[in-house]
Amino acid sequence: MFREYWQRCRLSGFLLAVSLWGSAAFCQLSTEDHLNEPGFWPTQDVASRDSFAGSDACAACHGVKAASQKETPMARAAMSASLSEILHAHPLMIFKQGKYKYRIESDTSLSRYSASDGKQSLSFPLLWAFGTGRVGQSYLFKKQGADFFEARVTYFEKLGTIDFTPSRALLSPSGIEEAMDRPVPHGEVVRCFGCHTTGSSVGGRFDETHLVPGVTCEACHDQVPTMSSL
Repeated sequence: MFREYWQRCRLSGFLLAVSLWGSAAFCQLSTEDHLNEPGFWPTQDVASRDSFAGSDACAACHGVKAASQKETPMARAAMSASLSEILHAHPLMIFKQGKYKYRIESDTSLSRYSASDGKQSLSFPLLWAFGTGRVGQSYLFKKQGADFFEARVTYFEKLGTIDFTPSRALLSPSGIEEAMDRPVPHGEVVRCFGCHTTGSSVGGRFDETHLVPGVTCEACHDQVPTMSSL
């Protein structure tokens, strides 16, 4: 009797471990793994901006859910850097590595990212903040033109300040430009905004001007039909 009970316990424990391992493995899939999943919703494209009715249309029938959704981490997956609570709460963050010094200085309307090697300095306003800060928050900016650059530093909650962005550390950069940032290819920009914002691609084209920051209801659910389509 005891032996049978022990065997059942061992089997239950094994099944639980397999279940937990499977869940953990899924949660730790890389971005590329998720993108290869069939029908991965954040990357969906729409033919027209008219396909989106807006959060207010969702709230008309689902007021409580629409209100609570705005407070979720998904809703704060990306935002204008000027609206980042983390940057507002840390008006000056400094990180040093070798001869390079990195700074993010923020006021009520602007956050400026700077890098210096003691002889040369570069400084640009941050445009986008990615991540809620529960683990970290990374930043994109532009120099001149439409191309995006990723800041070489990220804010980390456990540190309470900035450090090298994961997998972006450079101990011997070729110069101040490489030390400061990483150019982000257009395809990667589309994927980043596709997962962290809503309606960033319309008709097969990336549309930074009209996207909705964060992951809203319509990023996952079918858009609300308009009266004209009924």
